[in-house]
Amino acid sequence: QWGTDQESNARSLYELLYGVHCVELGSCKHPTVEHFASSPDGFLYNEETGEKTCLEIKCPTQETFIKYCQIETPEDLKKVKPEYYWQCMAHMACTESNRTDFIAYCPWQSNPIHVVQIPRDEAEITSMLDRVKLANEFINSTIVKFTIF
Repeated sequence: QWGTDQESNARSLYELLYGVHCVELGSCKHPTVEHFASSPDGFLYNEETGEKTCLEIKCPTQETFIKYCQIETPEDLKKVKPEYYWQCMAHMACTESNRTDFIAYCPWQSNPIHVVQIPRDEAEITSMLDRVKLANEFINSTIVKFTIF
């Protein structure tokens, strides 16, 4: 609950630091893959460059925040918290964005925000989508088997 409550504070500080305006999105369904959606914590669109950016905000305890501040690259995130790495990839796949900014926020720190840019990786997204499609095939075949009766 703490993380959910602090998300808007983190988003506001991010907007202030980077001079941008983020919008909140609900669930974003993938444009072509059935049963696949993602819910970024924020979204921005740069009209000049056409770049789309998603936000993934985490508001952990101080101890975990310090751990997250050691994350500097996408590879670090994949190693430390692989589920968050794949969450960032899912955001980009579903919104067709160029990157996700992974944000760790802890208001009790002198520097309360840590941002890591996670760029779109087509090979990783393709691999993830292949697995989602396999899961969809299984779900669809299972549903068809049970609806015949």
